[in-house]
Amino acid sequence: MVMSNPNLIIEIVCAVMISILIFSFHFTELKKESGSRLFLTMLIINLIILVTDCIACGFNKDITKTGFLITRTFCFIAFLGAYLIIMVFSFYLFAFISKKVKVHRNCYLCCIFITVVSIVLLIVSQFNGMYYYYNADNVYHRSDMYILSQSFGLIILFMDFAILLYYRRHMERKEMLSFLFFVAFPLISLLGNIMLPKITFTYIISSFGLLTLYINIHLELQQKQKEEIALQKNKTFMSQIQPHFIFNSLSTIKALVASNNAEGEKALDDFSKYLRGNIDLLASNDLVLFSVELEHTKHYLNLEQRRFGERLNVVFDIQCQQFLIPSLTLQPIVENAVRHGIVKKEEGGTITIRTYEDLSNYYILVVDDGVGFDTAKEHQDGRIHIGITNTAFRLKSEVQGCIAITSKINEGTSITIRLPKGAQK
Repeated sequence: MVMSNPNLIIEIVCAVMISILIFSFHFTELKKESGSRLFLTMLIINLIILVTDCIACGFNKDITKTGFLITRTFCFIAFLGAYLIIMVFSFYLFAFISKKVKVHRNCYLCCIFITVVSIVLLIVSQFNGMYYYYNADNVYHRSDMYILSQSFGLIILFMDFAILLYYRRHMERKEMLSFLFFVAFPLISLLGNIMLPKITFTYIISSFGLLTLYINIHLELQQKQKEEIALQKNKTFMSQIQPHFIFNSLSTIKALVASNNAEGEKALDDFSKYLRGNIDLLASNDLVLFSVELEHTKHYLNLEQRRFGERLNVVFDIQCQQFLIPSLTLQPIVENAVRHGIVKKEEGGTITIRTYEDLSNYYILVVDDGVGFDTAKEHQDGRIHIGITNTAFRLKSEVQGCIAITSKINEGTSITIRLPKGAQK
């Protein structure tokens, strides 16, 4: 832990580098994904380690009471951070692999148990000096049992190495090498300490390990996520602009023009605004106000009400609407309620669109009293429109939102969208 000036300078450079990575997360959608939040946690812990180690170095050999207190406190924090970052890295690795194949729950429990034991012994070492101690000149020295303090992290990393080998077929070569570099950083640090004993490599190498993960995994994930969101958005758009709806709408407009010219003009206006709204929302990569989505959906409903007449009733209970959602979110759900719920019922029914909020979330409810369906067979019988599946994906990816569906045959369907307020920023 005692550092010379070269070590201090390198750690400061690493701290700046990690700070830039943390700042960059603010401008990516990756921060909303659970695995990426774990990676961000690693970056923050690593930054804390670097800063505390630099502060401890700055007060090295300061024999005042303040100097003794600061060096011991920040040395403890650096050690604690090293244990935590290895545990979080393991969780991050498991989360990454779990996207492709399930990782056993015992892996998580094992990491937690080893980390808790290591922290307890670290606290004990502050009283008996079994890991390290400071002499009368406030100079750091390793104790005989120092190797024990390192063994806990090595055990977890060895387990990570075994898991990487076990699941190697589910990972790309670049991903595998990036994770292996971080797992191997204690060995690389040890070799560096042997070749250059005046520089402590542990925290420096871990910083570059995080940089490697960011470049080889997160930047690529960000690009893949953007492409996937764009693909799902295009699928949603295409699912809405289908020939049958266009032909039916045009037929309705034609009939209205022949019988009631004023109503025909209104229908044509709704139709043009509906098409324009789809095109405009598709072109937008940003979140949109719910009020905009609602207006777009009303154009769709106006057309369908003219087509089905009294068989389709709509009730609005809008308690809040100045919040953000991914574009083309509400209309596919409402369309699903019309096509697969209401119009399949001989006497028709009612669709209720409601919004409300609590301290943590905004909620959108779309409820119909149509034919309903068996949720266990939703994908088999085609009741769930592809637009809802794509919408659910984009909600989770863009705003950490989720969709809950409940339905009973011959009673109707209720779809609830939950949007965390924290994701609105």
